[in-house]
Amino acid sequence: MAALTQNEVSRLRDTIASARGGRASLTELASAHEIAERAGLPGCAAELRSHIRAVAADHHAPDQWNIGRDVATGVVSGVITTLLLGAL
Repeated sequence: MAALTQNEVSRLRDTIASARGGRASLTELASAHEIAERAGLPGCAAELRSHIRAVAADHHAPDQWNIGRDVATGVVSGVITTLLLGAL
């Protein structure tokens, strides 16, 4: 367990407030999580991990274009498969 400096306490406090408002970046969250882990603050680290998961999930949300392309590919491949099986 490391003692926190006043700057680190301020960063943790500001990052958690931003995260609760949905305004924290992944970089800020990761940095704050590292500080909380090093300081032995499991509750704080757990909250930061939940915010990290939420932000990371938003960054990996599927693009609408990709969903449409996947649906079109599925329909076309289904039609082709039906035609091939019907020809046999």
